[in-house]
Amino acid sequence: MHVKLGFGSSPDTPQVFSERISRLIFDYNNWNNRDFDAKDKSGNAVEIKATGSSKGTTSINLKIINVNKSIFSHILWLYLDFERDQMNFKIIPISALAERLSKIDSTKDRENITLSELAISRKITLQIDIKNKSLIKI
Repeated sequence: MHVKLGFGSSPDTPQVFSERISRLIFDYNNWNNRDFDAKDKSGNAVEIKATGSSKGTTSINLKIINVNKSIFSHILWLYLDFERDQMNFKIIPISALAERLSKIDSTKDRENITLSELAISRKITLQIDIKNKSLIKI
């Protein structure tokens, strides 16, 4: 419907929703200093990205990740598949960003990346059961 109404190929996902649902499902804590979106059980930093497209085109502050390499763990990418009513969580480890981190453009605060081009270490898909208002791991 969003395409028919002229809102682009994928609707924007509110940051508050994507970060909260991701922290809830993965049992992450809020990162209080706001450099990153979450803290995993080991105390490492996690950046949460949400897209409505399977390509996962987004922007990210690679400088913050590069400066904090010692505490940064991974990107958690939430791809909302609106056609299939699915939530796809993909974990992209810092090692998948190594080449990008070595070539940071020091004049930019944020850089555009395509998450689907990066190596994924783990994937979890949840089917949204609208009728029963539940999530089913598939």
